[in-house]
Amino acid sequence: MGITLLQSSPYYAQANASNKSLIKLIKRKIDEYPKQWHDRLAKALWAYRMSCHGATKYTPYQLVYG
Repeated sequence: MGITLLQSSPYYAQANASNKSLIKLIKRKIDEYPKQWHDRLAKALWAYRMSCHGATKYTPYQLVYG
């Protein structure tokens, strides 16, 4: 199945590699228009949820909704 068990700290989310890419995306989008952070956050999350991830080869949206 190609499943690999990885250890990560439950109380330090910044150490998780997938969180790093998401945080980088959110910062980049919000830095462009800081006064519109609420709108930019929604767009950044949508982009993240619709992009294919290397570990699963699926988007988070596909994993949740099929």
